[in-house]
Amino acid sequence: MSCAGALAVRYRDDYERAGIPMLPVVRGDRETARQIVIYTVALVVGTTLPVAFGVFGAVYGGAALVLGALFGWYALRLWRATTRERAVALF
Repeated sequence: MSCAGALAVRYRDDYERAGIPMLPVVRGDRETARQIVIYTVALVVGTTLPVAFGVFGAVYGGAALVLGALFGWYALRLWRATTRERAVALF
């Protein structure tokens, strides 16, 4: 949802003109950004769970945390100010 949602925010006007009911068209950019944050949290949790169960090691865990935090930061930026530019940056 995160990347697809960010692109949907970016191209919201195009989807609306074409009559395609993407989330930003149906529920608005703000709701889309909120759902992106929720799915990003789920993504970070899901990518760090293998470390907790001993499937992957510390290198993977560190990379998952750092990259997940960076992705989360971009998602939060989009939620705070839902602009086309921030949507592209998140993507």
